[in-house]
Amino acid sequence: MNKIQREPTNSKLVILENNMIKIVDYLEFEKNLSLDGLIRLHTPDFLEVKNNKYTKMMHFNLQFGGHIVGKTYGLIEILETGYFISNTNYKEPILNPNNVIKCRCIWSQNYVQYEELENFSFEHSLSTIKNIDSLKKVITERYSVSMPKLSQAEILNLGVGITLLEIIG
Repeated sequence: MNKIQREPTNSKLVILENNMIKIVDYLEFEKNLSLDGLIRLHTPDFLEVKNNKYTKMMHFNLQFGGHIVGKTYGLIEILETGYFISNTNYKEPILNPNNVIKCRCIWSQNYVQYEELENFSFEHSLSTIKNIDSLKKVITERYSVSMPKLSQAEILNLGVGITLLEIIG
């Protein structure tokens, strides 16, 4: 299966800092926080992880997460959702740089079809994701907005990438 492109091929982040929208270099932002990458979460999901003091979290991406075991990632809050249609037709999400939760990837698998999740444990998933049906619902809701060129059927046919994260700070 070919990996689909979910974001533009630039290295910029759009953040809200001191009530002003700023564009910053993605790699420099990661370097300043000693991170290997960012995992963007919508506000309700971000607050659930933060407020419930998770020690582990199972994260699901569309098709491919790209997370590497042992690497450190930052969970960052999406303040305003963006979208991606092509490298010339996209809107970056607006992110909150003031409240990044550090985590370490302890397990990852990509290109997983939903039927392969039959005996999968959703123990460390967000409260909105507790079984295959709720995962499908959440994935189609998220990616119907951020990738509007894809139909719900296309989104589901791509499967998921799964990452188990250990919260470290």
